[in-house]
Amino acid sequence: MILKKLKIKDFCNYKNIDLEFNPASNVFFGDNGTGKTNLLEAIYFLAFLRSQRACKDGELIHWGKQGFYLRGEVERKGNFFHCIEISLYREGNKKLRINSKVRMKLPPAEEGLKIVGFYPDDSLLISATPLSRRRFLNLEISQIDGVYRSYLRQYQGILTQRNLALKRVRSKKGFLDDLLPWDEQVVRVGARIIEKRLSLIEEICPIARKIHGFLTGGREDLTIGYVNSSMGEGFRYGSSNTSERSNLGLADKFSQSVCRLREREVSMGMTLVGPHRDDITFFINNINASIFGSHAQKRTIVISLKLALAELLEKILGEPPAILLDDVLSELDEKRRDMLLDFLQSHKMQCFITGTNAEQFRSNLKKATFFEVSGGTIAPQTIG
Repeated sequence: MILKKLKIKDFCNYKNIDLEFNPASNVFFGDNGTGKTNLLEAIYFLAFLRSQRACKDGELIHWGKQGFYLRGEVERKGNFFHCIEISLYREGNKKLRINSKVRMKLPPAEEGLKIVGFYPDDSLLISATPLSRRRFLNLEISQIDGVYRSYLRQYQGILTQRNLALKRVRSKKGFLDDLLPWDEQVVRVGARIIEKRLSLIEEICPIARKIHGFLTGGREDLTIGYVNSSMGEGFRYGSSNTSERSNLGLADKFSQSVCRLREREVSMGMTLVGPHRDDITFFINNINASIFGSHAQKRTIVISLKLALAELLEKILGEPPAILLDDVLSELDEKRRDMLLDFLQSHKMQCFITGTNAEQFRSNLKKATFFEVSGGTIAPQTIG
């Protein structure tokens, strides 16, 4: 897919910007603090309807303005075009339109813009909180599976009601039998979420393993595991035990854990097992990378993971996603930088790359369009 045009109005430090992009590589260079990351933030918002930096939507509005407007023209396979428009006002009112039709949620996989982003703090994903890794999983699966998004919304509502019921039992204002309908629902919907997460892990494991092996010259063997809270912390699903999952029965194990933890859940007033408590683990040569991995190893894991996601999205969608590279190439050694750019170009993925110096990209990106970013302006440049 190709993001052909982008209009930005009153977004971050941009007042009114109209851009037309190269279908291959687009490089944005300039001093730090000039707005390069804000441009990628606008593209990210078109794809996910939220900030990549996890800030509040209102914080993205240009100082002194009442709202912002984004419009992207996206070309999908078969020469189908989608116009994505997002309006957000300071009161919190957010509107999404696709081809002038109002939408209440993210578009399905066959519409809109799908992206994979690389960011300077990506290596923190490996050693961050389980919540961060769950959010990562949820975002990536949501790009390709609208049903998954529906399950997440259902599950959050069920979880809220079940926790309220647990608190009522704890305070003697409710009865244990009041929990039964919520038990059934939390298990039913939660098992579906876990199933889809496991499916993604199982598909992405061999791809990431192959890429990671290439990046490290075969010295490191990467495995990715899914820690299911209903099975206990000592158990993880990985690429080598896919058959175990069907035999164990996710819903049955989930239900057994709910019964086993009943007394503890009531005393704490919260649900202690389910997809909201699960995690992803990364192992290099069977050693937990989140504990023992170096910064370089963690960074390489994330590069392998993101490249695998891009390849999987291309396989599922029938076309490659767009790629955002926010000032990350300068952190990579020459081999990894060349490998990353060669991979993206060989898969004909449209790239949006930021950096402080255009010269560092010239040898790898022969057909790129370069844009100079300065003081809220973005201007195409001829790099001779």
